[in-house]
Amino acid sequence: MELKKTKGGGAEKTSNGRVFYRNPLDAPKKLGDMKEIAKFESLAYSGDGILEHIFKDKRYKDIDTPLSKYCFPLGFGLDEHIRKLLANIGDGNALRVLDVGAGTCSQWKEIVLENKGKLEFSAVALSDAYVAREMLPFLKICAAEGMVHEFSHSSFDLIVTYAGMHNQGLVGIKASEWLLKPSGELIVTLSTKTMPEPEEIFSVCDKLELVRAASDKSGEAVTYWLRKKTD
Repeated sequence: MELKKTKGGGAEKTSNGRVFYRNPLDAPKKLGDMKEIAKFESLAYSGDGILEHIFKDKRYKDIDTPLSKYCFPLGFGLDEHIRKLLANIGDGNALRVLDVGAGTCSQWKEIVLENKGKLEFSAVALSDAYVAREMLPFLKICAAEGMVHEFSHSSFDLIVTYAGMHNQGLVGIKASEWLLKPSGELIVTLSTKTMPEPEEIFSVCDKLELVRAASDKSGEAVTYWLRKKTD
C-alpha cells in the first residue's frame, strides 16, 4: 500500500485517495470530514425532510441489525460471542464493548440490561437523531476517526462494527487498535468494496493479528475478526 503525506495534521493518503492517520490522535475530533453525512442522516431520520423516502425503500435496512447478524459470515452471532466472553470475566470485572456506528442501539438493550455490572457498553454514531432514547446515555457523537478523542487508550475488550465505519475502514481499524486492550478483539463487517485488504491493514496496524476472515454467500460483505497482540 502506498501512503502519501498531505499538507498537515499528520494526515496521509492511501493509494485509493482516502485520508489516513498513522497516529490516531492526529485525526480530527468529533465528526471531522463526516459532517455532511451526519447532517444527511439527521435529516433523513427526523421524518421532517424530503429524505424520508429513503427509509421507505429500505436503503438503511441495516440500521437495526440484530446482534445475531453482526458477524454472520464467521458462522456465529455477536450475542453468542459476547456471552462466551462474559463467562470468562472474573468477579468484580466488566467486559467493555464499543459499537462503531451502532444505528438506533436498540439491538443492545436486552444484552446490556441482562448483564448490568458485567457489561459496560459504549457506542459512537454520526448523529443522535435515530438513537433510541433509553440508549442515549451510552452514546458519543463522532466519526470512526474521532473516537480516540472520546475514550481512553487501551480501554476496550471488544470493538465491533456492522457497516458502521462509513468508508473510514482503515482509519477506523487503526483507531480501534489504539483503543483495544492487549488481547482485545475487533470484529468488523463491511462491504467488500470498502473493506481494506489484510496487507493494507497490517502495514499500518502492527499490533493486530487476524483470527479469522470470511465473506457472506453473495460476496458483498466481508468480516475480519482481529485480535490485539499482547507483546
